[in-house]
Amino acid sequence: MLLRHSLGLGEAADAVAGAVAGVIERGLRTKDLVRAGEAWEDTATVGAAAARAVAEQRPAARPGAPS
Repeated sequence: MLLRHSLGLGEAADAVAGAVAGVIERGLRTKDLVRAGEAWEDTATVGAAAARAVAEQRPAARPGAPS
């Protein structure tokens, strides 16, 4: 919500939402998102996976292109 509504960064918000959804679909979840007895990961692990997924969505920078 911060990215989309407060900062006006809809594309970034979509990237984060998509990354989080993908991580969850792959079965990587924190303890608050699992049923009793299901495997879970700590927040740092799940967050790192989501950050990698966002980074993978970004097009590769071209040399000399503005960032």
